[in-house]
Amino acid sequence: MCTLSYIPLSHNDYILTSNRDEKYERKSALSPQLYNIKGVNVAYPKDLEKNGTWIAMSDNCYTLCLFNGANTPHKPMKSYKRSRGLILLDFFNYNNINQFLISTDFKGVEPFTLVIIQYVNQIKLFEIVWNGKQIQIFYKDANKPHIWSSVMIYESEIRIHRKKMFDDFINKNNETTFEKEILNFHKNKDFTDKKQNLIIKTEIVSTVSITQVLKNGLKTEMKYHDLKIDKTAEISVDLALKNNNT
Repeated sequence: MCTLSYIPLSHNDYILTSNRDEKYERKSALSPQLYNIKGVNVAYPKDLEKNGTWIAMSDNCYTLCLFNGANTPHKPMKSYKRSRGLILLDFFNYNNINQFLISTDFKGVEPFTLVIIQYVNQIKLFEIVWNGKQIQIFYKDANKPHIWSSVMIYESEIRIHRKKMFDDFINKNNETTFEKEILNFHKNKDFTDKKQNLIIKTEIVSTVSITQVLKNGLKTEMKYHDLKIDKTAEISVDLALKNNNT
């Protein structure tokens, strides 16, 4: 939920890779499975504490990833009305992003950032930010690589350094090596220098899993690695192209 990279590929394909940082004692998530939400086939790893998720892909041409916090750090409250992981799944109750934003009550939900990739005739990339008071949508350039790091865990200096590391990675690699090497990038765990770490281990949180979504033609594939029990799983979804208006 806390480090995310996006790499566009040719032919309107892409790679999305997510490191989930959580309290180590939190239950391991259920490996990705296929669920049906109002007629939409959605694949995601399920959080067994709240029954939500932080990352999902669907046959109606969406991939979503959510991480903690908005643009600035906040002080968490003791409890919230609804889990952010359930808010992500709520998205699939609607036909498009606008309906989701208009119809969803975000009040009482902890601040989050939700990255949405939409594919119809071309890739579109959106960033939805809820700061606890206001919901905002930002349109990102889907033709450029991006990296996000949660402000709730990573201070500004580390986020800036990661951006530089990511830019260097993009410049040193190409489309034939991205899929494998971006996983290696996300597995970096040089604990002697916390600026270099993408896998973290602190007294409060640790990186518990890495999830990668690869869009390849008319199919999306999810690879999931539970780092706590060193277990991997894969699942794929065939895309059913529709005219999903934003």
